[in-house]
Amino acid sequence: MESRGRAIGGPAFFVMTAHGVSMFSVDLVFRPKKSAALPILVVLLLLASCSPSPPAPDVVAESDLGTIGSSDLEAYILSQPEQRRSPPAGGSAAEWRRAMLEELLVTRVLETEAHSQGLDQTDEGRALLASRTEPILVQTVASRLIGERVNLTEKDLRAFYDAHPEDFSHPEQIRVRHIFRRVARDAPPETWETARVEMEALLDEIHRGAHFGSLAREHSDSETAPLHGLIGRLDRGKFTPELEDLLWGLDEGEVSEVIRTPVGFQIFKVETHLGEFKMDFAEARTRLHRRLTREATETAEAAILKELLDASGANFEPEALEHGDPEDVVFAFEDDYLTVEEFFVRLDGLGFSAAREVPLREQLDRAVRDRLYLWKAESSKLADEPDVANQLQRIEQRTLIELARRKRLDTMIDRLDEQQLRDLYSMHKKRFQSPRLVHLRILTVDFPHGGNWYAIFEELEGLAEEIRSGDRSFADASREVSSDFSAVRGGDVGTVRPDAFADWSGPQAQKRILELNPGQISEPILVERYNTNRLTYERAGYVLVKLEALIEPETRPFDDARDRVTDLYLELNGQEIQDQIRTEILRSVDAHIYEENL
Repeated sequence: MESRGRAIGGPAFFVMTAHGVSMFSVDLVFRPKKSAALPILVVLLLLASCSPSPPAPDVVAESDLGTIGSSDLEAYILSQPEQRRSPPAGGSAAEWRRAMLEELLVTRVLETEAHSQGLDQTDEGRALLASRTEPILVQTVASRLIGERVNLTEKDLRAFYDAHPEDFSHPEQIRVRHIFRRVARDAPPETWETARVEMEALLDEIHRGAHFGSLAREHSDSETAPLHGLIGRLDRGKFTPELEDLLWGLDEGEVSEVIRTPVGFQIFKVETHLGEFKMDFAEARTRLHRRLTREATETAEAAILKELLDASGANFEPEALEHGDPEDVVFAFEDDYLTVEEFFVRLDGLGFSAAREVPLREQLDRAVRDRLYLWKAESSKLADEPDVANQLQRIEQRTLIELARRKRLDTMIDRLDEQQLRDLYSMHKKRFQSPRLVHLRILTVDFPHGGNWYAIFEELEGLAEEIRSGDRSFADASREVSSDFSAVRGGDVGTVRPDAFADWSGPQAQKRILELNPGQISEPILVERYNTNRLTYERAGYVLVKLEALIEPETRPFDDARDRVTDLYLELNGQEIQDQIRTEILRSVDAHIYEENL
């Protein structure tokens, strides 16, 4: 670091100090009759008075905003997430501490700028701050109210385990794969015969050593094809008595003959016979505790919602979702109103798959409960409690810093050379294509617990024929039958990416909808949910899809894509830009770091 001294006049002297080289000038007058020691003493005194004082041992930096001590640096480091509180593996501790100190200096400057510019009073600032502080208040209230009611004991866990042995055991099972060739019930005999001959040919390949799973993946009409035909583990009673006897009579690794069913032909392979199993209490405890906690929490949340509605005087009309009138109010409290259409717009904002991960009524209950939790926090002055106040203060501080950083970043973006962005656009034109989109209507039917999924398939297949023949409109059928929340819009889900639709409906859906022409209606498509515990797909229902329009990708002009081009520039040059912002900030406050005190 550079030290600064005072020039007094006269010849120049260069003096090495602990902080660098300092230059001084002094006037010297020689008097022959006096001791030569006096001028030397004067020079030494002047030099001593002009040399900057070394910093106190606990000062690690100074700037126009003040002094930073080693305790300030330590407090800043301790305020970081745990993984940032120590140097990275193999990194230099000294370099890491200097980087953290520079970061501290920068955050102080940004916080000062945010306050002086009133960034927290802008619409953006208020919205960002609310989006970060309100969830803290909601979560705190929820945790307290639910915690009062959900307190499972060891006795509770043991009692449930003893009362529900079937949940922790299974009878003898078989693990089965299949190859399925679908044939319409009313298909002519020659169609059935052709399908039978093709399946006999596949069976012959299997007997000659072909891989069963590979053939299933390539030839099966079942949505289990991507899983190499894997149906999964089956208990007795899943099929007709005749099919049950056949499957349970197969040995491990044995393949059935070609079997005709009402909907086509199948070949089965039994991979494994699994004996009876019972999980002991110690092994089941963790899973059991998680399950009972979830169930108790759901019960508590339902009761809490009712109590908060009564206490607040809010009006909640969830039945309005079923009426289909977009202007119907489902929730009203003080100055807040939520209409059916506004609620659906919120769901659309989550994305196609995320909006359907949780049942519609449950999503509405969550939204209303969260608003009432916030009211409870406000009415009980939760934000004034010391622990909560400190947490909110830290969030506000981080938000202010982010707002100031965003403003500096916007300033840098405004200084970007337009031609530089245009060149980047030309180099990466394909990245600025609009995605392929499909405009869909859907009609879904969920599987009832223990229901006959073959019957549901046939029901939807018949419904699809009615729609194709013009006897019913897709929109009316969706309003009457569909379990999806788009039913109130006649099944219209708008434009979605095919892969987003596939994320919700399973691995075969994307292929099936892209095979449709605009105006066409699909056969029933199996909706599968991926079970992360079992690492397999599970049948959830069937969906009929009508492709209203296919929107092919097209390259956006530069003016339309400019924001995305800027985002790409920031993505490619992010570290360099952050370094530049840091350097500008440190220079702007004349920051000096004392390496020897780090």
